[in-house]
Amino acid sequence: MEPKDFQEVSRLLIVDDEVNIIKSYKRLFLDTPYEIEYAGSGEEAIEKVSIFKPHIILLDIMMPGIDGYEVCETILKNPHTSNAEIIFISANIEPPSRKKAYQMGADDFIAKPILPEELLSKIAAKVRRRKNYLAKTMIDSLTGLGNRRYYERSIEKYLKMSNMYHKFLALAIIDIDFFKRINDTHGHDIGDFVLKSLSTLLQESLREKDTIARIGGEEFVMLMPIKKQEDVFVILNRFRENIEENQFHHPTNRLKLNITVSIGVALFPIDGNDRDTLFKIADNNLYRAKNGGRNRVEASETLSK
Repeated sequence: MEPKDFQEVSRLLIVDDEVNIIKSYKRLFLDTPYEIEYAGSGEEAIEKVSIFKPHIILLDIMMPGIDGYEVCETILKNPHTSNAEIIFISANIEPPSRKKAYQMGADDFIAKPILPEELLSKIAAKVRRRKNYLAKTMIDSLTGLGNRRYYERSIEKYLKMSNMYHKFLALAIIDIDFFKRINDTHGHDIGDFVLKSLSTLLQESLREKDTIARIGGEEFVMLMPIKKQEDVFVILNRFRENIEENQFHHPTNRLKLNITVSIGVALFPIDGNDRDTLFKIADNNLYRAKNGGRNRVEASETLSK
């Protein structure tokens, strides 16, 4: 089971000062699945890379003003852009030029004039490697849901979209009630079974635009774009009731388990505008749900029911 919105569109930044070469790139990438930006100088490339945050950069070396080497150095020194893979493209194929390119941190070097199939194949290979890497580092091995790193990556995207379209975003923390008692009574294998079963139930119950991650132990985080703030309670109570009514049947030992969950929620932008504030408020509301008797949804008093 893989998170619904795990796939991403790969972003390419193409940098070259020759107009005709940029035109040829546009023809080459016309029907490719990438999101592409173009820059005609080193200065423009540095400006665009901070905003666009490309995954792959095709970078000409010889340009007026700031050359490709300096652009590469600037990008890789910036912690916000240093993960980009840089492919140098140059007519200068002499060994010293290639050596300097790799010393500067380039991931690849392609000689001009480029062979279109070679370039497309190399980019496709880099995209595959990136997706495999993300899959290994952002998916929880037990449940198949996204993990904490996936959540941290996802919430930035959700906040950006919510702000752009003036939508509410609910951040809900879901915690299994008395989970330690399950482990102590039945063993950790049964505890793992409950976690996997609940993860499947949650994933199957998600709306298309929602996402969920397991961020530790018996704790999950759900991100939900919302049209009206009162919808938060309707949706989350439906989740809570569905879990309460469901009975988990272990396939081998005939054990039947019923569980409940407590849920704390925060709403953007009413409760806060950044992920840390929203998480802290949702966590405080989860604490209130636990103290209030469990098996309930709690939100800030400012949120309409």
